[in-house]
Amino acid sequence: MLAERGARLFDQDSDGDMRASNPSLPGCRHQLHASNGAAANMDIVQVRRQYGTRLAFYGGIDKHVIRRSREEIIAELE
Repeated sequence: MLAERGARLFDQDSDGDMRASNPSLPGCRHQLHASNGAAANMDIVQVRRQYGTRLAFYGGIDKHVIRRSREEIIAELE
């Protein structure tokens, strides 16, 4: 429906655990996915292995770490 109306990119954002919904996303022309909340036990590395380049992902870090020390932030990002 979105592509028929001119949308070229569909982005989903959720801080929850979207593993149950992920399998349906490529068939929906869903291209960009940000529901990779570490606090919801989402593992961005595992999700990337499963979907490869069929979906683009961003996020995958524990956003609660930004309240901590610089060293802890750097460790989370690495």
